[in-house]
Amino acid sequence: MPVKFLHDVESSGEVQGTSLDINGDADISGSLTGVEYQGDVIASAYLDADTMHLSVNQNITAHKEFQDNIQCRFGNDQDLRIQHTGSHGYMDCETGNLYIRAEANDSHIYLQADNGSGGNATYIDLDGASEKVTFSKAIHMPDYIYHVGDTNTYFGFSANDTFKVFAGASERLRVDSNGINTGQNVSCNNLIVEDDGQIGSSSYQGAMEIADDGTVSFNSGISASGNVKSTIKTRVGDITSSTDADYKMGDIAYFGSTTSMDTGKIYFYNSSGNWQLADADAASTSTGMIGVALGSSSNTNGVLLRGFVTLDHDPGSVSNALFLSTTAGTATATAPSGSGDIVRVIGYCLHASSGAIFFNPDGAFVEVA
Repeated sequence: MPVKFLHDVESSGEVQGTSLDINGDADISGSLTGVEYQGDVIASAYLDADTMHLSVNQNITAHKEFQDNIQCRFGNDQDLRIQHTGSHGYMDCETGNLYIRAEANDSHIYLQADNGSGGNATYIDLDGASEKVTFSKAIHMPDYIYHVGDTNTYFGFSANDTFKVFAGASERLRVDSNGINTGQNVSCNNLIVEDDGQIGSSSYQGAMEIADDGTVSFNSGISASGNVKSTIKTRVGDITSSTDADYKMGDIAYFGSTTSMDTGKIYFYNSSGNWQLADADAASTSTGMIGVALGSSSNTNGVLLRGFVTLDHDPGSVSNALFLSTTAGTATATAPSGSGDIVRVIGYCLHASSGAIFFNPDGAFVEVA
């Protein structure tokens, strides 16, 4: 039967009825089952009902435990759910976006996890005071990081051991196991190369070398299509090796269209615009411009007109003055003496047996009577 109370109810036992209508206060230490109540309820035991409505603010002063797989749900349509499955914890936002906010002035949001030793460590710090994000641990990413609002400017990893930088949707820089590659111009205030560092091409790595003292060596020569303007304080010469046509500090001509030249032999530039073996037997083959062949082709390998060079023969002893020989293409420490021979100093011997000389042909000559 129905039970209705118009005044306060205090019960330490059971109150039973098909329905219970209480308009006053109720202090119940037993159980209430299927209760509709409009006032205050103070319960020291359990409140069991299919649905419990709390329509006013509640001051929770003790822990509330949600057992495994029991969700704490927020929103009219269970829009936000928080639960622990017994193995993992989950926060699921089913409607709209999920915002995690720290609204106190200059506050931080710290994302922490195990430090690998059973303690806690901050991995990400969202610093509201300095307006920055600090990552305290390594960042592992499988792809790229993009500039905000600019989908064609990004950098990251395209594959293992490969780092790329893109701007304007084009690859500007690639770092991989082969080194650093860029298809663009490099602009900088200073380019520093390590001691004894080399600069070259993919086919010839050591085309240019910079020594510890700042000396720059071009191992295959310098070629310029325009004018080269330079102030040279010192031209450094050195005794060459025993290799035929090895040269140092040379003035070299690349013309004459002559092939099949003998490397390390002495040639003269003839009236036909070609190179021919020099010979002191006659003025026509010995008094004009002469040079040492640096290879088989004058236009490709060049002809040394002056400098330190190795001949393909031994012309004399150290410090000997050298003359053009009557044996075609050679030098000698003995001046020619036959009638009509041309006596012309062409340089000085630097080694007793290697063929190294300083080639510096004199413009003056004497013809033997």
